[in-house]
This record gives sequence, C-alpha cells and structure tokens, in this order.
Amino acid sequence: MTSDPLIPGGGTVRCTITTKFNVPHLAAAWESLWARANGQYHESFSVCLRAWDAIARAKNEELFCVQFWDGECLVLAWPLIRYRKGPLWMMRPLTPSGGEANSLLVDPQRSVNQLVSCAYKAVLAEARCDLLYLPLIRMSSPLYVLLADCVPEGRDVAPLARISQEPDWDTYSRAIGVGSWQQTERKRRRILQMNGAEFLWIDPKEEAELIPRLIDWMLLEKERWAIRVGKKHTWAGSAPYRDFLVSSVLDPDEIMSYRLAAIMVGDQPLAVKLIAICPGHVEYVIGAYSSDPAHAKLSPGLVLDEYWMRRVFDLKLDVDFGTGQEAYKLFWSRKNVEELRTYRIPLSLRGKLFLSTYKWFQRLRTDQD
Repeated sequence: MTSDPLIPGGGTVRCTITTKFNVPHLAAAWESLWARANGQYHESFSVCLRAWDAIARAKNEELFCVQFWDGECLVLAWPLIRYRKGPLWMMRPLTPSGGEANSLLVDPQRSVNQLVSCAYKAVLAEARCDLLYLPLIRMSSPLYVLLADCVPEGRDVAPLARISQEPDWDTYSRAIGVGSWQQTERKRRRILQMNGAEFLWIDPKEEAELIPRLIDWMLLEKERWAIRVGKKHTWAGSAPYRDFLVSSVLDPDEIMSYRLAAIMVGDQPLAVKLIAICPGHVEYVIGAYSSDPAHAKLSPGLVLDEYWMRRVFDLKLDVDFGTGQEAYKLFWSRKNVEELRTYRIPLSLRGKLFLSTYKWFQRLRTDQD
C-alpha cells in the first residue's frame, strides 16, 4: 500500500506508506537519516530489517512503514507492525523485543513537530486496525505531545548516563560514591582470584566463533532471571530473537560497532553484556549474569558494568541503558532518567469496546489486590 500526498506546508516532502523494505536506495537513505538523527539502536535500518525478517514476519505480521521523502532524501521513518490478536487488528512499533523506548526517527534539521504530526495522522487514517498500541513513548518525543489527551496505561523510565558531560573518570566515579567503588573493587579482586578468571572485551569481527555461545548463555540466564522475579520476557526464550541477535552482531557490514563484555572463568561465563556503539551514543542492549547462588554474592553483573563502562568512557558518548528501573541502571546513570508512557488508542468501535472491557478488568484486579 503506497500513497503520496504532499505534506501540508512541507514543500516537496511526500509521504509513502509501504509494506516492504526492499525499496531501491532505502537502506542507504535510512542509515543516513539514522546517523543525522542520532537514532536509537533499534531504529537503524539493519536492525529494523532483521526484526522484520527474523521475528515479525515469522509470526505472519504485516509491515506498515511510514516514510517521508524530500526528493531522494529520507526525512522521517516510522516502521510499525499490523497484526491480529484475537478478534482485533492491532498496530504497534516494529522493535526487536517490544521493550525498547520509542520515538520517531526524524531529521533534526527539519520541522520535526510538523513531520511527526503528519506521520501520526497518516497512521490514524491508513492503519485499518482496531487498536494502536504505543508502548514506552519518550516524553521528549513530539509524539508524546500529540498524545496529551490520551490517558497512559503504563509508565517507565529510560536511564541515561551523561558521560559527554563528565570531565574524567575519577570525577564521575567520585560522583557515584567512593563506598560503592570500594565494594566493587573487592568483588572484582575476588573474581580474579578464581582459577582461570578473566575479563574480555570482544570485537565480534575478530572473535566471531565466541558470539553464538555467549548469546545463547546470556538468553538462557535472562530467561531464568525473568522466571525468578516474575517478569514476562517472551523474547528471552525465543529462537527468532536469538537468531536476530546472532545475525546482527556477526554481520560484517553492520553500521554499528557491537562489543560483548564478559567475565569468564575458564570457558564458563559469569556475566555477559552486549553493547552497541552508535554514531552519537552508546547503548546497553542486553545482559545477564550467572544464576548460580555461589556467584551471586560476587555481583558479577555490577563488576562487569564497571569494566565495560571504563572501556566506553573515553568515547565521551552518553550511555543509554534502555528501559527499566533496575538498581544498576539507576546507579550508573546517577538516576538521570527520561520518563516513558504507554498508550492504547482505539481506532474503531470494536477497539473502544475492547479497551473499555480491558480497563474494567484492570480496575477489578487492582481492587482485589
């Protein structure tokens, strides 16, 4: 499905809605926009394409990608997925896991608010679905302003370490707290006393043979952690998500630089973290630590964080820890967070009825608790 209305007041800018990614010159134009906009990890063309190919299309979901072009220059991209859930047709942003913070990829040198407003109106007009699900919308995004009349159903935060504003590592570490560093250092020394223990900073292009095994271990431990704390991470045990991660990290033509930080004791991991180095910032993608109770007291995840944060500090790029209020994210970000909101927007009578019933059950469950 494609349409080409002129954007009101947008000069030569045109809107295209497409159901495929194999459009001539789209990849280069998208990656150029992503770099100009300092886009998030999951907004790059390569990640969107793999999330579509490996995950969404495997579930028979439909691509609905809003693009604004000025001649051959892409100035906005908003990939969404149209899918069936019971009797409803729904739409949500295309992301690898569903837990990523969302905004729109838009050229910062353009009229951002106007472009985002037009993109949102295009979705409302062309979606052909009952419910628009917009999870984890950044409050800094113009999309949040457009949703001002909607009542959010959920809240979360996206912690961000402002490394670009820190003069040096010593100043940053003192701001976090000397006591915390002393405790971490004691645990690091205890880990290094274990036979065969080492800290690794892995470039996938140089040590590709390690990547599948470390990602498999990380996802297994992530699934175990989710069960322990009562969280639902359907992607952690998902083969398509695993294949998405492996193919992304091992792609020799990937525009991002991936790194895996790991603590290994012999050939056994204690903790593994996947990091994406983007043009304008660094992102923590996913990580896990050993579920063995004997290792828990050593806090291998926190110790590994200190290791990889030191490695990326010299880049002088801010570090995005993704979504969530986990203690380690708030620790490293010094509690600097961006607020996120989640919305469900009915687009049909059936959607309104479903949403009313859904909210009624939510209130009933809250009252019972």
